[in-house]
Amino acid sequence: CLHIIFQLFFNMALAHNLTSLFCCLGAWIFFVIGCIGNSSDVENVKHAPWIRSQGKDFDLWVGTQAFVYDDNSGSGEQITKFRSCESNIDFCTNCKDAGRVTFALLVIAVIFSMVAIILSAINLGGEHSSVQYATVASTGSSFVMALVGWCVFMRRCYHAIDDDVSRDMYYGAGGALTLLGYLLMGIAVIVNVVNVMNKPAAAPQSVPTQETNAAV
Repeated sequence: CLHIIFQLFFNMALAHNLTSLFCCLGAWIFFVIGCIGNSSDVENVKHAPWIRSQGKDFDLWVGTQAFVYDDNSGSGEQITKFRSCESNIDFCTNCKDAGRVTFALLVIAVIFSMVAIILSAINLGGEHSSVQYATVASTGSSFVMALVGWCVFMRRCYHAIDDDVSRDMYYGAGGALTLLGYLLMGIAVIVNVVNVMNKPAAAPQSVPTQETNAAV
């Protein structure tokens, strides 16, 4: 019976560690894509925008550092950094400030997710209490950084653009994948916490009795 319980626990711990590894890896990839949106290059902003809007007479791609606008008149796409348009476009100041905070927090989330990937791989080879607690801390930190960073930009910049543009808007690839990334990291946090809580207590060491000492 004890052998069966041990096997079930081992398989559960292995499943938790594998889930943590793949969730952290997926989150890391999505966070990196989110970071690509912090660019002043037209193609980078277009491929990894955080916010998108389009209509019959325009296309808009918004990153965390700049936005690309095309009026579909044949003049081509124009990229504008938020710091250069604060005096003549209302949403630029909000997006500039929020973008800087979001990018900084997302970089920290990327670093913590890399640490979590390594620790999750170590746990696959053999679990140690210190490594397990470090995995919980790294996944939790990455989750919080990405969550706060995403909320800052989407709360401030998204609504500022929505008030100014007054057109239908939706999440771009960068914003949507960052959202998916911190959801995956949230799953990693949960499975690692469960893994720590299910860790069996160490067997108590036997204390020599008087009879044992006398026999020796």
